Amino acid sequence: MMKMWIRGISTAALLGAALLLPTSVSAQLELGVDIGYERFSRAVDGDDMVSTVISTLPRELRLGLSVSDRLLVESGIRISRSSISVPDDSHDSSAWAVGLTPGIAWLFGQEGKARPYLRVKGGFDRFSGPVLDDVTRWQAGGAGGVRIPLNDWVLARFEASFVRVFEGDDLASENRLGLKAGFSAIVN
Repeated sequence: MMKMWIRGISTAALLGAALLLPTSVSAQLELGVDIGYERFSRAVDGDDMVSTVISTLPRELRLGLSVSDRLLVESGIRISRSSISVPDDSHDSSAWAVGLTPGIAWLFGQEGKARPYLRVKGGFDRFSGPVLDDVTRWQAGGAGGVRIPLNDWVLARFEASFVRVFEGDDLASENRLGLKAGFSAIVN
């Protein structure tokens, strides 16, 4: 099981690295962190189950590369620990999650001003813990937002997203709606 987990992480890392390879030496690098709100909905045994997550600490590191004035290739990398309460269990358990979501963002408007964008992404989350065993969840989604320059090297970023997480490993599929705010540092 551990070999499969390592192979999955290695494959995802190679895919992420391939998506982030510069097409020219003058490409701009963007490093960012986000906080936000996510609402999960899934059907469990015919009933709709809704969960809400509010992250006040950065839960995702973004690494992006400006391929052109209008195109940004980026990956989100997440590592998190969650506490899980199981109704028929007498104690709480913790679970670890690692995720990688490569994507492409199309930027609109003029550079140096607030720029709206549309983004598509795909990827996976890998969970491990006493309640979940080892589970991989594949996902695909899209987002729209705005990037606002604060100075020559810092951007504020606001985004609304929809992500579809596919069923697998005996877990139901789910829809995620999210709102994020973050900051990015631009490295030339």
